[in-house]
Amino acid sequence: FSVPSGGTNDRQSFIEGTIRFNTDLNTLEFFNGNEWRQFTYIQQNGSGLCLLGGGTGPGSPHTDVIQSLNIHTTGNTTNFGNLSEVRDGLIGVSSPTRGVFCGGALGPTGDNVGSNIMDYVAFASSGNAEDFGDLQQVARYPNGGGNGVRALIMAGQAPSMTTMINAINITTLGNSIDTGGEYTGSQSLSETVYNNQRMIMVGGYDANNHAATNSTSNVIQTITITSSGSAVDWGSALRVRSGNGISNSTRGIIGCTYGNGVYTNTMDHTTIESSGFFVNFGDLSVERSSCFKGASCTLTRGVFAGGTNPSRLNVIDYVQFSSLGNAIDFGDLSGTADGGPINFGATITNAHGGLGLGGF
Repeated sequence: FSVPSGGTNDRQSFIEGTIRFNTDLNTLEFFNGNEWRQFTYIQQNGSGLCLLGGGTGPGSPHTDVIQSLNIHTTGNTTNFGNLSEVRDGLIGVSSPTRGVFCGGALGPTGDNVGSNIMDYVAFASSGNAEDFGDLQQVARYPNGGGNGVRALIMAGQAPSMTTMINAINITTLGNSIDTGGEYTGSQSLSETVYNNQRMIMVGGYDANNHAATNSTSNVIQTITITSSGSAVDWGSALRVRSGNGISNSTRGIIGCTYGNGVYTNTMDHTTIESSGFFVNFGDLSVERSSCFKGASCTLTRGVFAGGTNPSRLNVIDYVQFSSLGNAIDFGDLSGTADGGPINFGATITNAHGGLGLGGF
């Protein structure tokens, strides 16, 4: 027999136990009485491979190094390959088989050196990144997320700020498209958590805020990943920026942030399918910001890698999604640039919460 099929916006039956094929996500899904959930596929939770590309921040020589680690185990990073260009302030999105490093700044100084470069790497083989296509504008410090097929990349600066939302198909090569929607939550440096349906963008840098707020936004916006519309307000949070978000299909955690003029060790979490707020999860081992950005997580565990306070740090912490508590030391970043650790790079994984996995 064949089950009903259609896109995310075509769902009609909300009877518990209903099964359908989602043509937007290319997965079977079912209604559990409260929400639509995707069936776990065998590959889910992947191998736990996490790749960390580029970095190191304003005023520092940039790098093209790609480091790797296995989130399921603890230990230091190892070398995987190189990006096509040295750059920092980029973002990563990924499917179970491929990751794409998007945007970033090419030069070591100033903000007027953003790029529209997109590189991709295959998780299955170590090697250098290859050209994927171009963003519709240059962007340093953008945010992004995706469901394993479609990814959205938005915000960023260099030379000017943008509200454009770019969309790409991770499974094919080519340039991004302008969806026509807008993201107005912040101008850059926000933290993002997501499952395979919804992205939530938290805080970030906003030059329209006065010095009293350290140019930091407390706005939270959300968007449906398959949508071509604009992001909408979701709530408000502490004023934070320059951190990272990790998430499984249920819970999102932000940490490694800069807020109220100081580096923080606080982590906050939310239930992604709720319309609520972020509340305390626990503490990182070291106060810092500017760690690697992207979904550096599996369904059960996430890592916060690197950072600065104000010198660059090689620390990696991990947390378990299932229970609140402090982060635990994972290992160290082995990659270096200009004689020191790397920060302000991007991460991709083959097992994050946007890939249709169920719960934690």
